[in-house]
Amino acid sequence: MSYETITLSPSEQQMLTALCPVVIGLGNYLGSGCEVALYRMDEPIRVVEIANGFHSGSTVDSPASSSLKSMLENLAPGEHSSHCFFTRNRQGTQLKVSVITIQGDTPERRIGALCLTYYMDQSLTEFGRTWFNSCTADDLSNPSGGFAPGIDALIIETTLEVRDQIMADPNVNASSKNRVIIANLAKRGVFKAKESVVTVAKTLGISRNTVYLHLRNLNGDPLQPTESLKA
Repeated sequence: MSYETITLSPSEQQMLTALCPVVIGLGNYLGSGCEVALYRMDEPIRVVEIANGFHSGSTVDSPASSSLKSMLENLAPGEHSSHCFFTRNRQGTQLKVSVITIQGDTPERRIGALCLTYYMDQSLTEFGRTWFNSCTADDLSNPSGGFAPGIDALIIETTLEVRDQIMADPNVNASSKNRVIIANLAKRGVFKAKESVVTVAKTLGISRNTVYLHLRNLNGDPLQPTESLKA
């Protein structure tokens, strides 16, 4: 299907300009792990406003990536919708992407797209800083403060996510799975939280001593968590 280029009317340009503060606001609200970009659909498809663009290196007026450009150009004429999907970038980072098209002066005109890209390799500490009262790594491990609200549940969710990923990976030996799980949880900053070892052990159904053993071995193990996934 060929892509029909458009010329934005003054009112359509005003629509996109009015959405620029929304992009910045969403970027602040969702945190540094989410890149929020507004695109205009005339030729070439390019960025109007962007928040947290350091992830992709995009700035205002940067062209759309080839994959996003292809997706937008291949929508049916007049189709307005939101598309949410998981993918990976060239560095192998898993991304959760939502693309929302923007209608122009008439229903059949698509004048722009709002693209939210969440980078799933964000550490637990960074996630906590965004969603739990701007807590830092020190807050998470403060002996007098205990868990920040929701941190216990977040540790369990993260542990289950990593466990399922490793258990489904045929390249990881069965005897090494717990070690690789612990290594990846450590990389995400899970063990900076107080009592996290207890929570992880219960979630995985292993002893606290086993978790401590793997953590001690990590200190002198040259094998990094990302490399162990390929082992």
